[in-house]
Amino acid sequence: MVCGDYRLFVLLLTTSSIVAAVSDETLNVYALLGSNLTLPLDQKLLSDQDALRWAHNRKVIFYRLSGVVRRGEPTDVDVAGSLQLLNLSDSSAGDYKADVYDRTGVRVNGWSGHVYVVGKVSTPVVTFLCGSGDATATLKCDVRNPKHVVYAWTHEGQLLTGETKPTLSVSLAKFKGDKGFSCSVSNSGSKAQSNAVQLKSKQPPPPPPPPLPPPTPPTPKDYCFKARSEETFNVCALLGSNLTLSLDQKLLSDRDALRWAHNSKVIFTRLSGVVSRGKPTDVDAAGSLQLLNLSISSAGDYKADVYNRTGVRVNGWSGHVYVVEKVSTPVVTFLCGSSGATATLKCNVLNPKYVVYAWTHEGQLLTGETKPTLSVSLAKFKGDKGFSCIVSNSASKAQSNAVQLKCKPPPPPPPPTPKDYCFKASTVMAAV
Repeated sequence: MVCGDYRLFVLLLTTSSIVAAVSDETLNVYALLGSNLTLPLDQKLLSDQDALRWAHNRKVIFYRLSGVVRRGEPTDVDVAGSLQLLNLSDSSAGDYKADVYDRTGVRVNGWSGHVYVVGKVSTPVVTFLCGSGDATATLKCDVRNPKHVVYAWTHEGQLLTGETKPTLSVSLAKFKGDKGFSCSVSNSGSKAQSNAVQLKSKQPPPPPPPPLPPPTPPTPKDYCFKARSEETFNVCALLGSNLTLSLDQKLLSDRDALRWAHNSKVIFTRLSGVVSRGKPTDVDAAGSLQLLNLSISSAGDYKADVYNRTGVRVNGWSGHVYVVEKVSTPVVTFLCGSSGATATLKCNVLNPKYVVYAWTHEGQLLTGETKPTLSVSLAKFKGDKGFSCIVSNSASKAQSNAVQLKCKPPPPPPPPTPKDYCFKASTVMAAV
């Protein structure tokens, strides 16, 4: 936070209105995005003969002289001359200054300060990294927009005094318990707390245990996972299927405004129960978007916004939808090495986009082999069942038939040809 000479802040956590305190002092005032704010002059009643001027970032936004408003609107101030700021936006932030002059031109009152407009903090997520000796750990509190955010840490539900940084270094011997660590973030308008995280650091391992069972095939890429509300997510769905993008809201009020956009283009709007874009069946009672018979054009960015009747955003959702096709059954081909002792296999699939590969030999998964090609030594891999490959994406999975490698060593070199001095015998006659 940036503080002036007077470290006085207003921390009224209401979404309807906030009132800044005390007149004619330089103050810092924090208010929530979308709320209303009153900057008071602390004057019971202005005389009709007084002159009142309000400025924002040195630009006059209201001026009244002898009861006549010459800039702004009469409703911009109340009877005491206090400035009324409605539905605060980012552009509402800045320096504000008020001056009151009596009919003789003498300044008799005023107010000055800086207004900070802050958004509602998102729910933080705690991650951690164990130290090299597994005796310490470093935790990190991640939040989407850390501007003007204050951090705090708890262990076993107890506040850790003095820990106000986004990271926390701890000794595992000192901090024990079952409830774990959590962090909270707050600004002047809102507060949120993470889920508790248990530290899983361990002491140096004992002798290796018995061999584990064969590993399972790799899962699809981590760009695909289930969506929840008010977080940015990637969602994968099968071509031709139906998909619901959930707002996680039990029921929308008829007075709420709901808007859904696809790739920044508004596809559904409903205000006070009246649908002005899209169809009523495009959403359910909670405002969740219904996508039917997905096509390739259904992919892209989706965003939802819910506003209450005062214009304050109260809920939303954002994420990217990937539309993937069902994988085809792969076919394995192979090429023998020149010596006949090695071979290179290839896993062929019709549409390799977003595909994860795995290889098996004799029905056992080959750990770490996740490329579309596989190079093997025939002396190492023997058996009757052969090799097969597995392909998968976030919506489907298929396995090839097993292939037996039948590589033969090259034929032996031909025997040496007779020298020129060796030739076929024939009869030689001589006269005596």
